[in-house]
Amino acid sequence: MNRSTRSWLTFSNVIAVIALFVALSGSVYAAVKIDGKSIRLNSIPANRLKKDTVTGKQVRESKLRQVPSAAAALRATTAEEAAHSAQADNATRVNGVSVVKISSRLPAGTPATTILDLNGLQLEATCLPGVDLDLLAKTTKPESSIYMHGTQTDTGSPADDFGFDLEGGNFLPETPVNVSNELGGGGSFPIIGSIAYDNPDGSEVMVDFVMDINGGGGNASRCVVAGNAIGE
Repeated sequence: MNRSTRSWLTFSNVIAVIALFVALSGSVYAAVKIDGKSIRLNSIPANRLKKDTVTGKQVRESKLRQVPSAAAALRATTAEEAAHSAQADNATRVNGVSVVKISSRLPAGTPATTILDLNGLQLEATCLPGVDLDLLAKTTKPESSIYMHGTQTDTGSPADDFGFDLEGGNFLPETPVNVSNELGGGGSFPIIGSIAYDNPDGSEVMVDFVMDINGGGGNASRCVVAGNAIGE
């Protein structure tokens, strides 16, 4: 070994060369050997991930929690669905006007049931067992007005006509109107009728209907109220 070689082979140089080989071999090992199994769980922080690199393919959606805005939207949808009654399912809006189909078939003994609720006007039907059909008109707005007309079609010829009104704001929430009685009910059916309603808000409702009992002679089996209501 010549002098120049002996002068280079110092202890510090030998240690430096060994460290260099170790470092290089470690880098090669990392490049070749490191995979998902080599990384300790929960050891990589989120700020070490490149933005927009994680996609739905790497995410298990079932493990994601619902975000607050989605939860609020779900509650709103559920509340809206709960508010839909059978009447709402029969409602249609045409040029801002609500058109509601009335199709109520109540077995004998059915208690008071709301069959229409539109712009402050409510119609409530009760099928009394073996006796009669009561149809009440109610308002949820004070100082409203109601006008009714009906025809009994089983009283011979000519048919009997009946009319009733509470105008000038005299139709009040505490004074419902018995449509059946005012249009000549009391066991005489069918009745073909119409109702006009308005309230102080300027809302109006027009109702055309027919009411009847299937199985008369004190032995009613079913009460029927059918027709259409238009509100604006």
